[in-house]
Amino acid sequence: MFALLLVLACAEDLSQKAPAARVETPAPAPAPPVETPAPAGAALAIDPARSSISAKGAKITKTHDINFPEFSGSLKVEGDKLAGVEVVVKMAALVSDSEKLTGHLKNQDFFSVDTMPESKFVGTVADGAVTGDLTLHGVTKQLSFPATVSIDATTVSAETEFTINRQDFGVSYPGKPDDLIQDSVVIKVKLVASR
Repeated sequence: MFALLLVLACAEDLSQKAPAARVETPAPAPAPPVETPAPAGAALAIDPARSSISAKGAKITKTHDINFPEFSGSLKVEGDKLAGVEVVVKMAALVSDSEKLTGHLKNQDFFSVDTMPESKFVGTVADGAVTGDLTLHGVTKQLSFPATVSIDATTVSAETEFTINRQDFGVSYPGKPDDLIQDSVVIKVKLVASR
């Protein structure tokens, strides 16, 4: 009963903040086809100065913002449509709203950045939805989530906000018994590339 009251009294229920990503374990990759040419389309480098990747996590007493300032990747454009995205995030560069929490997030309780220094997402985009593989904390899951895409003569951008369950990626540190950490984490991404 006490644990239930603690959960109900939580600072903010992050599972209600953004749509949940659909999560699946990807099927094993088939053998590559022989001599298949790469699909047509331009891979445009993501501009980190105009892009951002962040997360929001919560425990019973407080909500925390986490930023991932170092990342690289590309947006793939085919004609006048965004067709794909690839992003690699340097996990050791993460920064939270608390210096103590920043150090804790980097250690074995959370992201183990010394042995798993990068996270990666590779996906396709169609009809306002992104589907692809997220590798986080050494675990790969297929995610599907909505995105808003904008393309003009000079710029391609994509924005999304969705929730994931950290347990799906083996990030299971519970927090203190009287200050439990929520499993839902809000991910917010804005990616911009020049044409």
